[in-house]
Amino acid sequence: MASTPLTDIDLLNCAQANAKEGLESAAQHCGYGEDSSRFMAALQEAAQNKGITLKNFSDLLNFDDLQPSSGEAIAPESPGNL
Repeated sequence: MASTPLTDIDLLNCAQANAKEGLESAAQHCGYGEDSSRFMAALQEAAQNKGITLKNFSDLLNFDDLQPSSGEAIAPESPGNL
């Protein structure tokens, strides 16, 4: 159990690892204690920062199926144009 609330990828990994135990248990393991609403807000922000839309906590059960939101890819036409 984390002593301080996890953030970013650490939070996503912790939440995914504890998703089967439920929202309240995952919140505790990730350092949010009994504040599941703050946990869920931080989790959605962390997912959004990675380009993933996380609508519900149960989406974590199929986390491998989640895809980053679509966006425009910007890249040079060839490696020589870097």
